[in-house]
Amino acid sequence: MLCGVWSSVWIRRRAPVIGPVLARFLLAGDMLNAATLTRLFSLHVFWFPEIMFGLFGLHVFLVLRNGISEPKVPGCKVNPQIYKQEYQARVARDGVPFWPDAAWRDTVFGSALILLMVFLAWKIGAPALGQPSDPSIVQADPKPDWYLTGTSRSWRCGPTALPIS
Repeated sequence: MLCGVWSSVWIRRRAPVIGPVLARFLLAGDMLNAATLTRLFSLHVFWFPEIMFGLFGLHVFLVLRNGISEPKVPGCKVNPQIYKQEYQARVARDGVPFWPDAAWRDTVFGSALILLMVFLAWKIGAPALGQPSDPSIVQADPKPDWYLTGTSRSWRCGPTALPIS
């Protein structure tokens, strides 16, 4: 976990102007401490899901209110005053409305994907992350976990030098 936190903090710290402030916010101070874990837990459990559900609700509201946007047709200008009536007439003539027909298909397909992921997680399981760290080893050559290797290597492409191995 610590390598992941440090990776995230170093990435945020490199952002111009707000980078150091954002890194300090994520760490809940200047160093990793107990408040860091509490802050990250609350972000992941309370704030991120609320923000995602809020944005999803806004998206569904806008789709139901405005309809689905369609690609522009070259040479065909859109009149904002009558677009909604034209859209509803076109849907009634030769289309399928998003709610409930297309939304039902999306719900069934999304649920099938979630069930597939749950089944694969149950049947296959997660890959092993390696041995837990041993605090008695004083001299070590720390390497990022396998899932952070790409991020760690991308740091070398930036304009400022970072303390990486």
